[in-house]
This record gives sequence, C-alpha cells and structure tokens, in this order.
Amino acid sequence: MKPNFNPDTPPSLKFPSQAAMQNTIETIATARAKLLEASLYEAMLRHIGYMPEPEQLKKRAHCVIMPDGTHCYSWDGVEFYRNKITMQFASRPMKLKDPWLQKPRKTPYTAAGIKRIPCVRCGAPSVHQWQVCADDNVFRTLCLDCDIALNELVLRWAGDPNWREKCKRYELEERRHADTDQ
Repeated sequence: MKPNFNPDTPPSLKFPSQAAMQNTIETIATARAKLLEASLYEAMLRHIGYMPEPEQLKKRAHCVIMPDGTHCYSWDGVEFYRNKITMQFASRPMKLKDPWLQKPRKTPYTAAGIKRIPCVRCGAPSVHQWQVCADDNVFRTLCLDCDIALNELVLRWAGDPNWREKCKRYELEERRHADTDQ
C-alpha cells in the first residue's frame, strides 16, 4: 500500500510550545531577510565586476529611492544607482557632503557608517532608508520587505510633477495611522 503523500501539501509541523513555534518563525524570517539582503548586494556587485568575500556581504548598505524611481546604494565609499525602470546600474564616488554622512555618531553605526535604527513600518532591524522628499532630506528607515512594498508607491509617482506634494501627503497619512495604532 502506497503512503498517502501529496507533494503540493507541506507536512504540518508540531511544536512543543507556543514559544518554540514563535522562535522557529523568527529564525526563518531572519534567515530569509539575510538571504534577500545578500542576493541583492551580490547582484549589484557582480554587475560592476566586484565580488566581495562572504563576510563582507554581511555589511549594511545605504539605499535611497529618489522620486524618479532611481535607487541609490552606497557600498565601501562608492554610490551605485539602479534605475527601477531600465534596471541599469551606474556609479560615482560618494560625496562627503551627503547629509547622511554628517549625522552625529552618538548612536551605534555599522562599518559603512550607517545608523542602525529599527524599521519605521514593522520594527525589524533596518537595512534601507527611503527618502520621502529629496530636497527636504526627509528620511524614513525601512527594512528590505517594507522598502520593496514602498517601491511600488515611488514608481507610481515617477515622472509626476506633483511628486513632492504626494510624498508629503503620504507621510502625513502614515504618521496619522501610526498615532492611532499606539
């Protein structure tokens, strides 16, 4: 008699306690975040012909999404721009006058000089920063998942002459929701 096995249905997991289940979920979520982070950097760096050592992939990188949908990453003192539409990369030396480099270093920073603060959307350890208004230097720090979710909003505003007003309106709505949740 053949066992009743359906490859499309994963086996159910039994946990000795709620805490054990939560711990497993958190472990999987952390592993997934690290995998996404490493593959993102790997793809970016392979594109420019530089593949770092595995331990270097653990470094945090800085990412700003501009209103036109362009991504700006910094890695080891060089900025990489990835356009959301064409998916092309370009690079230039990092400017010392960039505002995020001028922040006071009273809080924990990574080797790349990025401030470690939790994601403003879900509370996870932050990897990226989303720039709401480029001219106003309004930054919101986001984890990778929230960054991907908000990319869709930024793409929607790409090329819109009223992008600044829409960004500010969205920022106010987010703050209002955050206040009501507390």
